[in-house]
Amino acid sequence: SMEVLAVSGVKGGVGKTTFAVLLALKLSRLEKTMLVDLDVEEPNDYILFGVKLNKPASFTYQEFPRINAEKCRKCGTCAKVCREHAIFHVPGKVPIIMEDLCSGCGACKFACPFNAIEMEKKESGKIFVNRISEELLLVTGVAKVGISETGPIVKQVKEYSFSLAKEVNASYVVLDTAPGMHCNVIQALVGAKKVYAVAEPT
Repeated sequence: SMEVLAVSGVKGGVGKTTFAVLLALKLSRLEKTMLVDLDVEEPNDYILFGVKLNKPASFTYQEFPRINAEKCRKCGTCAKVCREHAIFHVPGKVPIIMEDLCSGCGACKFACPFNAIEMEKKESGKIFVNRISEELLLVTGVAKVGISETGPIVKQVKEYSFSLAKEVNASYVVLDTAPGMHCNVIQALVGAKKVYAVAEPT
């Protein structure tokens, strides 16, 4: 059976990565272990192991809205419902979607009275796998620059990791989260049996 542990902490720069790497190394001396770096905006577990992220083993995808200009009646409903303020609407013009602000929630698609918005699947990140030793695998998720909502990326990296862990028969999976308490951290912690919170010394 597979035990899922997580390493997290609200503050950055207090040794969370170091702790996650050392924990994974220690566990790998007992059983087959997988360390999953879910700090997808700034992963750095691989740096401590001195390995490179060369060929991606897989990719993550997200759906983003696209306005069909022929169907659009320029009403601006989409801009009104967008809680990320990712849709810019000038009255009388087709709205513009600013993808770097868009979380891909799809509210605009549902709200459009003219069915003028389609969701389009786009690559949102990459997944790398490095074999550190016979007993230790490192999985690294890397978000594409400019993606504002990385929760879905974290979820897909985890799904990939869990199925790979079953394939290689890993006894331990250590999830290293981003610092903070944002959606991507919460997403990373889902399913962990135990969480090590790395706090600052004071």
